[in-house]
Amino acid sequence: MPQQLQLLGGFRCYHQDSWLEPPLNQAAAFLAYLGYEGDWLRRERLLTFLWPDASEQKARQSLRALLYKCKKIDWAELEVTDTHVRWSVISDVSQFPEACPQADWATALSTYKGTFLETYQGTISAPF
Repeated sequence: MPQQLQLLGGFRCYHQDSWLEPPLNQAAAFLAYLGYEGDWLRRERLLTFLWPDASEQKARQSLRALLYKCKKIDWAELEVTDTHVRWSVISDVSQFPEACPQADWATALSTYKGTFLETYQGTISAPF
């Protein structure tokens, strides 16, 4: 089974034939965002989204540090270029809205496990 991400109802990742429930720390929250977006994101967009009040130099430094942390996580296959970042993963957030207009109720029901990150109890402090 290809790598999958569950964000509806909680935070889980399917990796190497099993479901993992990693803690939603800063790196995992960033990966959840990338998995939610599901496509290449420009680094500039990430800088302004994650560190809107930081100088460009500080934001770039923070992004490099965050990417370094994420690359060390074995359950995420992060793709990084000089200008873009993505985590190409199958997400329940993308599967659910695709299934509904097609009246694929079996997929919709099996995909929907609850509200977005429902089981997440912590906080991510600002700045990111």
